Amino acid sequence: MAHFAEIDSTGRVIRVLVVNNDCIVGEAGAETEQLGIDLLRQLYGETTQWVQTSYNNNFRNVFAGQGFVYDSVHDAFLPPSPYPSWVLNDSTLTWEAPVPCPDNEISLVWNEESLEWQYPSIYEINGIVYRYNNETGESEEVDLTQLSPP
Repeated sequence: MAHFAEIDSTGRVIRVLVVNNDCIVGEAGAETEQLGIDLLRQLYGETTQWVQTSYNNNFRNVFAGQGFVYDSVHDAFLPPSPYPSWVLNDSTLTWEAPVPCPDNEISLVWNEESLEWQYPSIYEINGIVYRYNNETGESEEVDLTQLSPP
């Protein structure tokens, strides 16, 4: 199945529809994006704008979703920025924090308010569970036998 994203005049994805592969195979036997676009314009209006997207991320960066943006300069779909402070890396087409994430043995979380990476409130290293206090910046080992089930 082929997937096509309808985009508005700013490139924002409105929706993604599926088109049977038989509908986009041309006379030479090759799939042609324009055939899918033509079919969708017949069904949804001649002024609608459609761009093919890859479910397997084989082309145009990532599979388009509602709220994503089609960047015609890079011929790629871009997911929404995860945070207002993050910037798009034009080489990798990924969003990056204004402060690089330090190498760490656990996954840190981004704090948009303070614009910094922080430990999650609960994390594990080598089988030991810790609780992190963002106010003091200190971690303490958690005694799992003292925790009550949710």
